[in-house]
Amino acid sequence: MWDDWNIQHVSKHAVTVYEIEQVVKDKNAVYLSAKLGRRMLLGRFKKRMLAVVLNEDEKSDRFYAVTARDMDRNERAIYRQGGKND
Repeated sequence: MWDDWNIQHVSKHAVTVYEIEQVVKDKNAVYLSAKLGRRMLLGRFKKRMLAVVLNEDEKSDRFYAVTARDMDRNERAIYRQGGKND
């Protein structure tokens, strides 16, 4: 789900809606628990590796992108290991 707020927010991190929508389709995406009952998606689109924070909209059973940014070093390692954080 997109609205003016989250589109503007992710653009502050130099991330586009299109990139997020493609990362969600990543067959190797890793989903992690995040703060406040949210989920974090670690995924790749082309050479870009993004961490996307998602919140579930209980009314529609859809997810709302709260923010997105480039993965940090630890997140890249988790992604490359397929979600295993050993």
